[in-house]
Amino acid sequence: MFEKRVSGMFLGEILRQVLIDLHEEGLMFQQYGTYDELPHRLRNAWDVPSELLSLIEIDDSTKLIATELQLKQILRLPTTPEERTVIQTLTRAIAKRSAYLSAIPISALLIKTGVFESGHHVEVDVGADGSVVEFYPGFRTMLRDAVAMTQLGPKGERRLHINIAKDGSSVGAALCALSE
Repeated sequence: MFEKRVSGMFLGEILRQVLIDLHEEGLMFQQYGTYDELPHRLRNAWDVPSELLSLIEIDDSTKLIATELQLKQILRLPTTPEERTVIQTLTRAIAKRSAYLSAIPISALLIKTGVFESGHHVEVDVGADGSVVEFYPGFRTMLRDAVAMTQLGPKGERRLHINIAKDGSSVGAALCALSE
């Protein structure tokens, strides 16, 4: 269940669900009267790729024209400039939520192990696997900001190094099997 709240596989689906809710409340996509009139890619579960969120995140074009093109191309969804601004705000909130939720177990493990309490200047490397950590613009920064807001504080955050661990799940499973 935790992965469903933070991983790349689910971020696009979270955005899709929120957009549908906003449509049903009459707040967005008013050119479509009913749910059945929405573009099929917005109606179908899992048809909003998380890569779309990455593209929307970094769009700084006038009136979010790059976002407009991506939404038309990927979802067949025409939007107004106001709707694109809302979608970018939602996208950023979903990514930030993912980063903040991801920071909780990292911080909890570091607090529980007491690694920073020894009085020594210890630096900790954390391996993270996944497309969001690796490719989502600014995700690691958001993750670090979230760690700094925990009991570890800014001092603990500065002693933490978040690195990409390719095939981390496979390596972790192998280590667990080896230890038995």
